[in-house]
Amino acid sequence: MTSLISRHYANEHYATIFNPEYGFFARLEEPGYPKPFWANHGPELIDISVTGWCDRHCSTCYRSSTPERRHMLFSDYETVIRQAVKLNVEAVEKVLKA
Repeated sequence: MTSLISRHYANEHYATIFNPEYGFFARLEEPGYPKPFWANHGPELIDISVTGWCDRHCSTCYRSSTPERRHMLFSDYETVIRQAVKLNVEAVEKVLKA
């Protein structure tokens, strides 16, 4: 059973919950406060696209992936992960501590 990661940002009047097993993430604003558009402290979750390559040619593809596109360099991936850890991104933090 996976435990949920929860954080409360009192100064910003909301909390987050994240389930690392399923990737579920939610922001929960405190009663009487608007939903935050973004977090003042930095990103809570990032989605890393490690490739633009695909040979399926799906007409509904929102990523514009093609066989001519390339994969992300591993050194670039490492840089993104290091920066995410410094910013305290919840998903990356959990993966690295697992």
